[in-house]
Amino acid sequence: MMRRALWMLGLGLVACGDPLVTERFEGTPTFELGGAIVQANARIPASHGTASARLFWIGASPDDGEQVATLGAGFAEFSMTLFDPPPASAAAFSDRVDRGALGIGVIAVYADTDDDGRFDPDQDRLLGASAQHVVVHSSEGVGVDDPAYDVLGAVAPGYHVYEHDTPSACRFVDAAACPPEGGLVLADDARNVTLTLWMEPGEVRVPAPAIDGDNSIWAQP
Repeated sequence: MMRRALWMLGLGLVACGDPLVTERFEGTPTFELGGAIVQANARIPASHGTASARLFWIGASPDDGEQVATLGAGFAEFSMTLFDPPPASAAAFSDRVDRGALGIGVIAVYADTDDDGRFDPDQDRLLGASAQHVVVHSSEGVGVDDPAYDVLGAVAPGYHVYEHDTPSACRFVDAAACPPEGGLVLADDARNVTLTLWMEPGEVRVPAPAIDGDNSIWAQP
């Protein structure tokens, strides 16, 4: 039975744009997702610097595979293009499958107040996240004989977007301690992901579906 620690910022990164591609991105896109950016309570957080969206892989190193792109103006929608598989450290759930590596990540939006292209919790400000969606990557797929089948169902190799089937009450800052809520279902449309902005970093919500009977995907070992 797999349990993985979440270090809130111990996560890898794949980038997004509006649509914007930096010099780090070369080659053929492997997956595209996007959707709307909405404001909780219809209020937009105050500007604290350049806003960026990042895909944080649960359990991955903060310095592994970092790529950054800046969101466009307006905070109305986003588009994310993934060009490569996630870093090896993103496969935090690989011991739940008999073959291949499995990673689960959430999209977060933050203000890069020191303009260093990285998310530093002591310097930067968390603005929002995907409260109901996660990105899944499987290197070789998940079949009926794999332990992760009970969580994700059958998964083809590559990237996928899953939706939390329960409204999440899990705050990103407390994710490691969040109780498990509901499960994950394959999203009908990878272009219909919603990012929610909150007035305060401590209010930002993320999914916390159960990955076994007693633990969420953010469970500590």
